[in-house]
Amino acid sequence: MSCVLHGLRGLAAASLVLGTGAVQAALSVQANGTVYDDVQDISWDRDAHAVGTLCKANDPIWTSFSPTSGRSLGDICASDGDLYWQEAVEWIAHLNDKSYKGITDWRLWTTTQPDPTCSSQTTDNPPQGFNWGCTGSELGHMFYVAPPAGLGNPRGDDNPTCAPSCFQNTGPFVNILQDRYWSGTSFAPNSSNAWDFSTGTGSQKAWDKESITAFAWAVRPGQVEPVPTKTDTITSVTCQTPIMLGSTSNCEATVTRDSGVNTPSGTVFWGRTDTGGSFGMQTCSQDTESGTLTCTIGYTPGEVGSHDVLAVFGGDGSFNSSSAETEVSVNQAPNPGEPQPIPAVGPLGLLLSGLGLGLLGIRRVRRKG
Repeated sequence: MSCVLHGLRGLAAASLVLGTGAVQAALSVQANGTVYDDVQDISWDRDAHAVGTLCKANDPIWTSFSPTSGRSLGDICASDGDLYWQEAVEWIAHLNDKSYKGITDWRLWTTTQPDPTCSSQTTDNPPQGFNWGCTGSELGHMFYVAPPAGLGNPRGDDNPTCAPSCFQNTGPFVNILQDRYWSGTSFAPNSSNAWDFSTGTGSQKAWDKESITAFAWAVRPGQVEPVPTKTDTITSVTCQTPIMLGSTSNCEATVTRDSGVNTPSGTVFWGRTDTGGSFGMQTCSQDTESGTLTCTIGYTPGEVGSHDVLAVFGGDGSFNSSSAETEVSVNQAPNPGEPQPIPAVGPLGLLLSGLGLGLLGIRRVRRKG
């Protein structure tokens, strides 16, 4: 079978799987500017530094922010938007109040306590994990875990030369800073501290909430845009067969909805076996009453033999993909210069031929009279 046909069969299989939502990328960009993490079932703001973006744009969301710390917005903006922990908490609440990106349940990322995945443990009772390799936190998990479940970045202790830029794979995000990001989790042994994560080194530590500044990265639970449920389709294909080499077989693919009221849209992809052949221009039409999409195309074979023709409907926003195959038999065309054999006539044929000549003679005699 040809690479073309194998590729289309692969497309058909992949489309069927992806169309049902059985396989998803771990980090997928959503239309409203979030990135959905299907492993942790959370949605990150795609802009990892919204404070900086909004303050530089003098956006109304930013200009209406009033932190209880008393720091001026000008000072915060001048310091590239870094915040004390309470300011970060208030900033997230402000985003919810303003329905930033149409969302009202933003929060800071969180971490488990204790986290045994970390490279170091404190002497507290119970010990608290810190430093590198902490995948118990939402940000640490995304930072360290290998794709497609995460971004697969290196640890600063294993590769100190990566500091301060261990965040080498930033994935689909924008405006990621090589710096510390506050979590929403207070340090259990001492609530005056809170956990943060450094994207520059990959380390996670607890810092004083009132004397240390870091940045705020908004996240929310679940997926902002649920995967739409798609309707199954049934594709059938027919081609004119048999045909002579050098002629064209008219092929028609019909895509029918399995249920619902909408009509499949788009085009059909065509493939063939490696016996040689080409496809012409495709035309497609919709019948909204019956809910069918019909696409016709001309197939011109290049060799004598049996040709498998594959039609694949790739799916659309409402319908899953489907495919079908048919066979076209191609015969050698006769040589125009060669005499054509006279077909053999059996006894019945001779009798009918004789009767026909006899009747013709009778009609001629009657005309003479």
